[in-house]
Amino acid sequence: VEDSELALGQALKAALGDKRGIERYAFTLPMDETQASAALDLSGRPYFVFDGSFPRERVGELPTELVPHFFRSLCETLGANLHLSVRGDNAHHMVEACFKVLARTLRVATRRSGDAVTSTKGVLGARLLQGLSGSPQHRLDRVGVHLRGRGRGAGAGLRVASRNVESCW
Repeated sequence: VEDSELALGQALKAALGDKRGIERYAFTLPMDETQASAALDLSGRPYFVFDGSFPRERVGELPTELVPHFFRSLCETLGANLHLSVRGDNAHHMVEACFKVLARTLRVATRRSGDAVTSTKGVLGARLLQGLSGSPQHRLDRVGVHLRGRGRGAGAGLRVASRNVESCW
């Protein structure tokens, strides 16, 4: 089990290349009394969160403690952010649902739908830097930040104009 997730992660990472055009994000899967959910981001930043516990220590010859370990190692090798949760009564269904939900999520997340890299990294910062010339208020206006009112009353606060923020996404 331990070597298979590392090999799978390396193979997926190599197959995705620069990730240009992939959907990147993705899924909930019901299986009888079990439900598994996977939220995946193929960002290049490895992180894994597991929410669930198995009612048995083994499913066949597989120790259930290796299931979260498998997905954690896969995330580290692939460079993926995965939040995996599973609920149910039948340990076999729960383990099976974890693997199936990841497979379905990968199918969606790796689907190519264009040729751009799905990321806003650096876009917002570049947009903010465009507003750095002129007076302080002029700079705020250019990036769509407007101060309302004075002090702490009901009208006081900060508003970000959506017209400028939308172009960042």
